[in-house]
Amino acid sequence: MAFCDSDIFFLKPFDVRNGSRDKQIRFSSIEVPQKSDHKLILNSIDLMGLLPSKVKRCAYDDPFVTWHRPTAIAMQDYLTKLHNRPWHEAIGSKLMFSEFALYIMFVSYIQKSNPFHYEDNTILCKTLWDKEAAKKTDIAAFCSGLAPEQVAVCIQSLLGIDVGLLNQQLNSAMLRHQQTSQNE
Repeated sequence: MAFCDSDIFFLKPFDVRNGSRDKQIRFSSIEVPQKSDHKLILNSIDLMGLLPSKVKRCAYDDPFVTWHRPTAIAMQDYLTKLHNRPWHEAIGSKLMFSEFALYIMFVSYIQKSNPFHYEDNTILCKTLWDKEAAKKTDIAAFCSGLAPEQVAVCIQSLLGIDVGLLNQQLNSAMLRHQQTSQNE
């Protein structure tokens, strides 16, 4: 399964075959240090039944990830057994959690190895999460500055950016990337 944050905008073509190789699915667990009390991560650690002292306090920085379906189902089963109630009720009991962190913690700390994954920490999506950074960011320049392997941008919807302006700038950026790829 390709799991994309709802704020992702594809600016370049992406071949879904790039998310797998040799019958394995891409597994990205890029870790960006966060404050130790970051609620999303602490709640995710708690949901997984892990000891906070044994888990790196990180945000997982790629909002475009691939999940192995049977592994996701195994995670649901694990959460159901751990919390003695359906998995969706367990995660629904938390106001804030990270689905990315849950999956990565399950694979990394519960399963500890997974033959259906290969490690690939290439960041496919450039992100803009921070409201203060967004105030100083020219969206057109942000979109133009994709690394060669990046195919999309994620611009957090709660940043207060005018949706009409954002739509114009993203469409312009997509056209520029299309013209650039045609000229190559």
